[in-house]
Amino acid sequence: MLLGRTTSDYLIVDTLMLGACGIFDLFWWSILGEMLDYTNNPAQPFGIGLSANVFGVFFGGVTGMAVTSIGLPNAEVAVIALTVVCVTLFMLPSLNRQLVLLLKSHAYLATYDNMNLSQQTDIIQQIKTLDPLTAREQEVLQLILSGKSNREIAQALFISENTVKTHARNIYSKYDVSSRAELISTLLKNHIE
Repeated sequence: MLLGRTTSDYLIVDTLMLGACGIFDLFWWSILGEMLDYTNNPAQPFGIGLSANVFGVFFGGVTGMAVTSIGLPNAEVAVIALTVVCVTLFMLPSLNRQLVLLLKSHAYLATYDNMNLSQQTDIIQQIKTLDPLTAREQEVLQLILSGKSNREIAQALFISENTVKTHARNIYSKYDVSSRAELISTLLKNHIE
């Protein structure tokens, strides 16, 4: 609101807007990535997510053009834009919490979570693997079955998220499955109460 129309002012505003949009985009794709792990058909949530993202950009552009076309002073347009950004930032933590709860409410995961440690270990040992799991893979598997996200597993085991993804891929390979949803289903489908 306080900046003028010089090149440096434009660069400042552009940098701030790209940073804000980058945060939203990072949040969007990280949540979408987590959801891909819990589905047997990753193309469906990815397609829906990509469509929603494109619609959001289109809707934002149309709304921006409508607001600027009614001839409001530049300061009022800036206040409207900042209000939208602030409201969206306020909504992100709540939305993230709801999505995580949705993923954790998977029936198989709830059942696994209610079992004692020996029952959980028995389930994992009942299904034969192509190759034995390493000790670290067993830890990662326990946390996957507890409904933890890759980020939560990384924090719990003090390793990087990429390392968790590598362990998860190795686990999928050893159980001859292609996704987290298939792994959970394979291990827990016969143990729902």
